[in-house]
Formats: sequence, C-alpha cells, structure tokens
Amino acid sequence: MANIKVSIIVPVYNTEKYLRQCLDSILEQTLQEIEVICVDDGSTDGSPGILKEFEEKDSRVRIFLEKKTSIGTARNYGLSKAVGEFIGFVDSDDFIDPHMYERLYQSACSQKAQVAITNIALYYTDTQETSLYRDARLYERLEKQSVFSARQVPDILQSIGIWDKLYLHDFLIKHDLKYPEYTVFEDHLFSFQALVLAERITLVNQPLYFYRKQLPTSITGREIKNDTFKLDFLNISFQIRRFLQSTGTYEVFVDEFVIYQFRNALWHQSNISNLKVFREYFSVQRNNISDEEWKLAYRIPDVRIKVYAYTLKHNWWAVCYLLNTLKSVIRPYK
Repeated sequence: MANIKVSIIVPVYNTEKYLRQCLDSILEQTLQEIEVICVDDGSTDGSPGILKEFEEKDSRVRIFLEKKTSIGTARNYGLSKAVGEFIGFVDSDDFIDPHMYERLYQSACSQKAQVAITNIALYYTDTQETSLYRDARLYERLEKQSVFSARQVPDILQSIGIWDKLYLHDFLIKHDLKYPEYTVFEDHLFSFQALVLAERITLVNQPLYFYRKQLPTSITGREIKNDTFKLDFLNISFQIRRFLQSTGTYEVFVDEFVIYQFRNALWHQSNISNLKVFREYFSVQRNNISDEEWKLAYRIPDVRIKVYAYTLKHNWWAVCYLLNTLKSVIRPYK
C-alpha cells in the first residue's frame, strides 16, 4: 500500500459484541488513505473470525494474531508494522466519528504539528447516551490557539488518553516512543512522553472519539478489575517522574505531575477491595512522595485530594480505608 496517511492500530481481545461497529466506523472514515492494523491478543470468542471477515472484504485491513500478552505489547507490535505518515490508536470496543482522522490529519498538516488532539465522548452502552470527557473546559480554552506546546499549556498533560490523538510517525521514531509492556496504564507514560516532547500540538475541539464505558471482557478491563494491577499505576507514575527528571523538565511540569499523580492514585485506590493490597498500595504511594510534592498536593484546590494527602502524610491508612469503604468522600473521579 502506497501513500498511507494514517495507520490506525486496534488491539483486540474478546470484543466480538462491539468489534464490527468499531471497524465499520474506521473503514467509513472520510480520509480514505488509511491502513487498519488489528492485533488480536489471544481472543477466545468470535473476534478472530470477525477480523478475518473484514480483512477479506477490505484490503486496508491487516490482521496479526498474537498470544495473550498485554495491551502495550499489542500496540507496540502494531507500531512495528505501521507504514503511515501518522499513527492513531482505537480500542476495539470503541468507535469513532466518520470525520475524525480527516480533521486531525488536516489540522496536524496545516500546523506542522507532531500531535493533534480531539475530544472524547463517553458512550453509555445501556442508554446510548453520551457525555463529554472531563477535558472539555480545557479544550474550550485552547480552541483559540491554533498550535501550542505543553510548556505553554502545562495542563494539557492531564489529557492522558491516547485514543483521541494523532501522532506524527517520524516523531515517534525519532524519540523511540513505545509502550511499556506487561503492565496496565501503559498509555499514561506514552501520552506524557509524547506531549512533553512535542514542540507543536494542535487541537480539533469536537468529540470525535466515542469511548465505551469500561467492559470487564476488554483487554484493559480484564486487567484493571484485578486489585493487584492497581499497583501498576504507581509504577507507571514513578516512571513518568523519572522521565521528567531525565529530560530536565520535572521542575517545569511538577505541578501538573502532582495533580495527575494524586488524582489518579486516589481514584485507583478507591477501587481496591482487598485489604492487603490496599495497605501495600498506600505504603508504596506514601514512601515515594518528595517533600516538594507533599507541599504542592496540599495546595491543590480539591478537598478530596487534600484529605487523601493528609491521611498519607500521617500514615493513617485505616482512616483512608474507612473513607474508601464509604466512597462518598474518597471516590471522586471517573
């Protein structure tokens, strides 16, 4: 295939119920010069058969069958096979607007951007209703800027999803950007790295990606429902800190890192039901916070994070666990 403008990488695991809708939405893109790289991660349902069906009817679809590994491994494998000028990622239980990649591609090319961002609509399967992702207000503020960088708009780092973005392929190769493997929350590190390293970022402020609320059978769902995988978030967040330190950007972005770290650590902790895992998570989090980060956490204008930081600082794990079981105070984020 020649002149591929966008390679779209789709990791697949046991999503037969939604896979056709996902692939149809990609193949109906108004941007025709695409390739769709589907990496099946050991599905045990009808997903491989559906993939074969789409491969046979559209030459733009390429199928790769892998043994059960991790979503990061699947995405990296897709990256290794991609030939497009730009790279996009779609999860196999989600779907996209027909104009998504044309608008992102045009915006990226016109602004000579390494990363183009759109907005996400949360899609509720039962009611078929949608709501805007929490970045909506930030994106409205950015709409007047044609191009920017994370240094100019540090809070763009809170946009940690990878599905709503288009990445210049040469940019990913230049910085050797790949996903951590055999872990969850791998997209957080990838997104942080790309946004920090990109000199030019552009925005299409429309909800063009439809994110289906968490499914227990999806690749991410099968991992996140396990309490022990919550510890992976802390590991990834510490990798983000090391990345910022190694690139000399920690002091530039420390405020945004602390907001990201405490907000997400609180959310994932609130979903831990096993007491042993809870205590380990609490201890690991508490022992890996610097004095500067403590001070910044107390200044975050969110009472829930302040309460969380205070219980951590004073090692009040039992109080935090009690609040966790109550959910009303300590479970703040989607």
